[in-house]
Amino acid sequence: MMNGDTFFGMMRNIYAVFNKPVPSDSSPFVMSVWERVNHVPDEAVPYIVNQIADEERMPQNVGRAILRAWESWQTSNPGRMVHIHCDVCGGDGFFWCWKQDEKTGKYQHFLSPCPACRKADYPLPSMRELRERGVVVMPVGYAGGPVQFDRDSELGALWPVGTPEGCGKRFLSATEGEGKRDMRLDPLRLRAMSEAERADVVGARYA
Repeated sequence: MMNGDTFFGMMRNIYAVFNKPVPSDSSPFVMSVWERVNHVPDEAVPYIVNQIADEERMPQNVGRAILRAWESWQTSNPGRMVHIHCDVCGGDGFFWCWKQDEKTGKYQHFLSPCPACRKADYPLPSMRELRERGVVVMPVGYAGGPVQFDRDSELGALWPVGTPEGCGKRFLSATEGEGKRDMRLDPLRLRAMSEAERADVVGARYA
């Protein structure tokens, strides 16, 4: 879980690299980025800043750029990823969530840290509290993972509504023994994708 001071320092460093004015810490833009990336641990921040600093220009979507660098850090540091079992979130460390935009009516996907196994300087909402706020939360252990849940619930954030199953092959990998489709995002498949394909998938996961 990222400390708030670490996050704001990261944002200032990123903007300084590209000689851009730094948005106010309390601006809606900065807070929206915080909501998308606060599950990233502090120790990954220097790597993330360096990755973004290597770009030729300031990324248009800062939140997506941070999450892409976080994916890269996890791939480069598999031994640093601590996996613990948590009955509340199933060991994921977060809840898979969808929230409907009041203006467009479209659902957006995001992750909410699990209050049972994550630490934060502020109260983290439980699954029940998220649902009371109108958030759609995927049940723990849902067969097929978030993409299948998105499709079954016709949310349209990870899988376009009405799209036949065979059209989503880049998200799929065969399930052993049954010939069914496991629609969870596969880290090995992500690494094998082209840069453009990977950007689309990571963006879809955290949009």
